[in-house]
Amino acid sequence: MGRGSFGVGGFAKVVAGAAVGVVGGMAASALYQVRGARRDRRRYAPPGRMIDIGGRRIHLWTAGTGSPTVVVVPGLAESGLNWAGLLPELSAESSVVLYDRAGLGWSDPSPWSGSALRAARDLRRALRKAEIPPPYVVVGHSAGGYVARLFAAEQPGAVAGVVLVDSSHPEQFRRLAGSRAELVRLTLSEVLTPLGARRLAFDAGWSGRARGAAEARCVPPELVPGGSRST
Repeated sequence: MGRGSFGVGGFAKVVAGAAVGVVGGMAASALYQVRGARRDRRRYAPPGRMIDIGGRRIHLWTAGTGSPTVVVVPGLAESGLNWAGLLPELSAESSVVLYDRAGLGWSDPSPWSGSALRAARDLRRALRKAEIPPPYVVVGHSAGGYVARLFAAEQPGAVAGVVLVDSSHPEQFRRLAGSRAELVRLTLSEVLTPLGARRLAFDAGWSGRARGAAEARCVPPELVPGGSRST
């Protein structure tokens, strides 16, 4: 009886110690993220406009003039930076807006950042507060296609067209075996961002993006778009 009681008590202490360790690790990781984010804000000013939508700010990267305004909604866990290379060409034709969803790019985080409907409504409020009038041509890439469709469905009179670029499909989880696992992975990656896990993986060189950046630095400059070319 004594041994059993001691065993249960010892197991409870181990579990409690592990829980404290996990919580402590998460707190340290979150602090690492906060400090890193502050350092990034000092080093990298937002290229666009920070729009207050009521206690939170949404980053809209705007360029060009004319109507309709092309509004680009990037894919899951992606910011407008992924579309920055196309900004000069698009803005030569009309007004362009690159949208950072909550918690991505320069936009403030939100408890509902993973909801496509919330992202669509954040976009509507940000465009209104920024005084960017309709009509809009909404471009949705990958999971951003959900946001684009919901945005158009809620205010059809403001949308002149919807462009879906390799968009996610409403039935892809049923039709594609690996799509659900991929969405879980990307969603988890987005959720873990405030805890510093993605930053730590990148800084330590563990992530695929970090390895890709390291490999890109080894590419001869003449082969990099915009780099120097031999004459």
